[in-house]
Amino acid sequence: MNRRIFLLLALLAIPPWVWSQSNETGADFGKPGSFQLTDSTGNSFPSQNLQGKVWIASFVFTRCTGPCPAVTATMARLQEELKDLPNLRLVTFTVDPERDDPAELTRYATNFRANPTRWTFLTGTEKEIHSLMKNGFKLGISRPDTPVKGQEFDHSTKIVLVDEEGTIRGYFNGVEGNLPEDKFAKQDFEDNLINLKKNARNLSHGKGVVVADKFPPKTNSWYYPSPELNASLNGLAGIILVLAYIAIKRGKPKWHGLLMLLAIFTSAVFLTSYLVYHILIKEGIATRFGDVAPNAPDAFRYLYYLILVSHTILAVVVTPMALWSAYLGAKSRLEKHRKLARITFPIWLYVSITGVVVYWMLYHLPGQAGWRP
Repeated sequence: MNRRIFLLLALLAIPPWVWSQSNETGADFGKPGSFQLTDSTGNSFPSQNLQGKVWIASFVFTRCTGPCPAVTATMARLQEELKDLPNLRLVTFTVDPERDDPAELTRYATNFRANPTRWTFLTGTEKEIHSLMKNGFKLGISRPDTPVKGQEFDHSTKIVLVDEEGTIRGYFNGVEGNLPEDKFAKQDFEDNLINLKKNARNLSHGKGVVVADKFPPKTNSWYYPSPELNASLNGLAGIILVLAYIAIKRGKPKWHGLLMLLAIFTSAVFLTSYLVYHILIKEGIATRFGDVAPNAPDAFRYLYYLILVSHTILAVVVTPMALWSAYLGAKSRLEKHRKLARITFPIWLYVSITGVVVYWMLYHLPGQAGWRP
């Protein structure tokens, strides 16, 4: 391969902490924009009423026989568990304003014991609310081709945290996972609510947002077991491999050997960090592409899983190959070392680069492409 190709590969393998320090949970997701709707008392409710308030938004409709009651129950739980925050408001928008008039919203709010001074239910026109949901909050809403009574709308069940300046600061699950057999669904949901409440409290106290899970904010997480560190180590291993290849091509076997040992060490640190993060920190709960990018085109979803599966399988395959190749080189069995290295090197480099690609596709691409829920 020529030098230009290796330069491109090296650039692709640059550790993520060099080119990205964004905090996905605490990111600025834009503003939903202004609106003028009607509350459950029949009074006009402009978005200016929420200025200077931290608020949590949800979208339901009162006749829903699907997940809406669970979303509203989650909001009721938040009303109780965050009642010590005087600056916090809950806002529920109906996605079926043609049928959910103020009287209907009042009945619905009463059923969930909503405190009218803390929790507002809003209606308006379908065009206004659906546009606000899709274009302002970037959440999905549509009508099924063959609607069933109580399921006239397909809409996101996410709840949204908005800060005092009207900026969206995070999206959170409003209901437990859709798969009852998923033993991690309940814990996932509880962790999700813990994160939401933590962020709401911090915003209410003027401290800014924080990150979920059990690791420090992402501005520091490149040196702590985390997706950033794992991707950085993969990228660093890719750079070292390229340098090792250049060294042997230039007739510097000692440098080649040192660099290959460094690549093995870097990969070993990656494996340790990966296992600590996924087993101890995440407790076996996987972050799925469909969860963070439900609005992604199917082609990208399939591409992500293709890259992920190939990366994982080849990572398992290349580990003994790399160790045996290093052993052969250390024992000066150079002919066998060269034959095995010609196979090992491109696989190892592919695994290193795709480790960075998987990280970018999972943690950054959804936000950049507008595929978030």
